[in-house]
Amino acid sequence: MLFVCNEKIRNIVVHCVLLGALLAIYSYTGHTNIAWLLLLVVLNGVVSISSFSVPIRYIVLSLSILIGLYLQIEKLNILPNIIWLENVKTATHAPFFNIGLNGDKLFMALAYLPLLPMIRLHPRQVSAAGLIFITFIYLMVTSSILVTAGLFFDYIRFDFTLPTFIPIWAFNMLIVCAYEEVFFRGVLQNALMKCLPRYSWVAILVASILFGYAHHQMGWTMVGLSAISGVFYGSLYRLSRTLWCPVILHFATNSIHFLFFSYPRLGA
Repeated sequence: MLFVCNEKIRNIVVHCVLLGALLAIYSYTGHTNIAWLLLLVVLNGVVSISSFSVPIRYIVLSLSILIGLYLQIEKLNILPNIIWLENVKTATHAPFFNIGLNGDKLFMALAYLPLLPMIRLHPRQVSAAGLIFITFIYLMVTSSILVTAGLFFDYIRFDFTLPTFIPIWAFNMLIVCAYEEVFFRGVLQNALMKCLPRYSWVAILVASILFGYAHHQMGWTMVGLSAISGVFYGSLYRLSRTLWCPVILHFATNSIHFLFFSYPRLGA
């Protein structure tokens, strides 16, 4: 009982801090789209703090997920981004890009974290060495399939590089991977698995397709590659029952592509 009370108090504090931060940002920027994030925090607060019945909380959770999907797909850039580097490139054939901390993704990750204990899968008793081994095997298979598909569709080009800004890119990418796994696997996939306990593969597939579509601004080839990778992230999460494994797999997969390949089509 004490643990439950402490968890509820912690969730109240987290949501109050998030609401306060949004109101402060709104008073400074006047960005009306902040209302989306305010609504998201309120809905998540209802799910994690209220004493409503389980069906009502799942309806509210569904609304929260729909808003999260909308914000992820539309990329409204509601909160300020912290740009560390502008117009950098990794190799000769690589397009120019910016490296910066996405304020929306960081905020949404914090907003969804209190929900994870309520909907996550029951953990398995697997040793750390076992989890590392499983993740490594997934990395080999995932990278092989994505590289083969990328080369087949002439979407990527071998372009090894070792830029000096790797630490900045890695820190930013780790945050992006953590947010995307929290939302697409920790929240969306788990919620679907709760609704479809006998058809977990459907939950993985739906979450992966939506994860892929969230990359539509980079072209349909990227949508397909992202959806394929999402299947591996989702199945690894179902197998390992810990978000750390898909986060590490996601980050390692992106790192391989960042170091060894470029995407010339994105710069066309």
